[in-house]
Amino acid sequence: QICVVSNFLKQDMLKCGVTANYTIVGNVVDGIALDIEKNKTFSFVFAGDLVQETKNVKGIIEAFSEILNHHKDIKLDIIGDGKDLKNYKALSNRLKLNNHVSFHGNRNNDYVIKTLSQSHVLILNSYFETFSIICAEALLCGIPVISTKCGGPESFLNDKTGILIDLDNKKQLTTAMESMINNYNQYEPEKLKSMAHQFSMDNIGKKINQEYLRALN
Repeated sequence: QICVVSNFLKQDMLKCGVTANYTIVGNVVDGIALDIEKNKTFSFVFAGDLVQETKNVKGIIEAFSEILNHHKDIKLDIIGDGKDLKNYKALSNRLKLNNHVSFHGNRNNDYVIKTLSQSHVLILNSYFETFSIICAEALLCGIPVISTKCGGPESFLNDKTGILIDLDNKKQLTTAMESMINNYNQYEPEKLKSMAHQFSMDNIGKKINQEYLRALN
């Protein structure tokens, strides 16, 4: 019996020859959404490892630069660290984005939850994810998500939670960002928060307990 966090991970393991009885149980997404005031500037946020071959933050920065041509009062917060941090800072500098893009470095979960709660939209531009806790945390904080169809996120994201785009597609990303700025009010924070409840410690705990009991019996 093998528990995996998404069907995407199950299919990958099957391709690697790991045959077993599979059960899909999502990750625990824990935390309390903060009832705090939104940033006055429309804010996109990314949180994760700054590693280009997995997260493609370069694509986010380039798309943001294009959107800035039409919307001057926006910003991008980048939380995380990694081997490509210097490259991303250089790119931001080269595109003259320093007044609009902030690099926060590695931060604890409380800081991430606070920043998500203050922001308007999370962007995930990854090439692959087995689940993506940050996307579920964004829902928990009541904000919509722009995400690539990179595996795990499609198991719980849809057109009610934001916009799904193809991998490595800057045109789709810029269109999605533009759409978020123009149609942000169509996403209801309380509905987004309710979608994250499926990943609470209580709900995931019950599922895991059921699996243990089933295996024992």
